[in-house]
Amino acid sequence: KELMDDPDKGKWTYKHDALNRLISQTDAKGQITKLQYDKLDRLRKRIDDAHKPPQQQEVTTWLYDKSYKGLLDKVTSAQTTRSHHVALRQKL
Repeated sequence: KELMDDPDKGKWTYKHDALNRLISQTDAKGQITKLQYDKLDRLRKRIDDAHKPPQQQEVTTWLYDKSYKGLLDKVTSAQTTRSHHVALRQKL
């Protein structure tokens, strides 16, 4: 999808990379959100207000556990940090 022209939300545009991952979206107000992915195609970073200077942008990052199947470990933004812990079950 490259364009949405909604009667309520207005005109939005979308950009994708060569792997067809969404990398940028611009809403009807001209606000830009950019997305970055890691080598495993997992969302790594979202930059809201990317059209503004860096100090005014809102950045959210996703970190994945490197030792246990690459599951989501932590989500961090300017307002909050959320950790995700996986309960491991061991068979005796």
